[in-house]
Amino acid sequence: MQTEQPYTIVKESANDSKAWRSVLFETALTSLAIYASTSGNWGLWLIGQGILAISMFHWFVLMHDMGHGGFFSNRKWNIWWGHMASLICLIPFFPWKSVHHTHHVWTGWAENDPTRPHKELTDMPDWAIRFMNFCWKYWIPIFVVSFCAETFYNLNRLGTLYPSKKRRRQHVLSIGWIIGIHLLVALVIGKMYFQIFGLAFLLNILFSDPILLSQHTHLDQHHVGDQKVRPHSFKDQDLFTRTLIYPAWYSRYILYHFDKHGFHHQHPTIPSYHLEKYGNANRNTIHWWEWLIRAKAIPASTLIYQSYKDTNIRL
Repeated sequence: MQTEQPYTIVKESANDSKAWRSVLFETALTSLAIYASTSGNWGLWLIGQGILAISMFHWFVLMHDMGHGGFFSNRKWNIWWGHMASLICLIPFFPWKSVHHTHHVWTGWAENDPTRPHKELTDMPDWAIRFMNFCWKYWIPIFVVSFCAETFYNLNRLGTLYPSKKRRRQHVLSIGWIIGIHLLVALVIGKMYFQIFGLAFLLNILFSDPILLSQHTHLDQHHVGDQKVRPHSFKDQDLFTRTLIYPAWYSRYILYHFDKHGFHHQHPTIPSYHLEKYGNANRNTIHWWEWLIRAKAIPASTLIYQSYKDTNIRL
């Protein structure tokens, strides 16, 4: 755990030069991975799948920044490249942008945060709880996929959260863009589609599940009840956010500093290419391996649906 440092507001403007270098490098990396995956050589195919899995995560981080509107200085470039990134990371841009903005506003208030489970554990059938716990224990990566399907592809839920016609059109456009392009590619290249994306996608979600589950689960969450509540300040959002500590090289080259999650909640508009020069948030930081050991020792139902105040188990 790092020593307490005074909170200061940090402001960083978009750097278009760094932004363009990032997207062009990632485009080249993805192209290299696809080329290796179609080479016909098993060794190169495995290398290509590993690179593509990492690149999928990279595109997610870049799309995350574009959703905040601060990656490029030009709004249209954020939207255009956000949709290009969504083709690789498979998360629709406008639903992501809508939900993620609300998440940052209401982090810490469980009922108002659309990324929190919208069902209580007591509402779930026993078989679903057992299945969830089995998958978490045996490293079966269902959590990112189920979360994305329920949160970013569920037009009924999105329509309830964001009922305006403009938002609905945007959400349909982003979802249709991904599904349409991938269906077209699959029809054109046939079974090679699965050769390119199959193992890479599996590796990506296997890699992503623990990282994404670490960031807000089993932490204190306030409940709205009958209160009229206000959002928590950015300064205090690290109370409801966990930061895993990774080696510096891993944070920079593999995660693109996505691990600095508490700091990100305190300064949400700062893009990833500026984060290397900043430390982590003061609270709720833990070494990644220590968190993983502790998290794997408890059921997924406890990890996701209960806070440490419910169980007296701290992670």
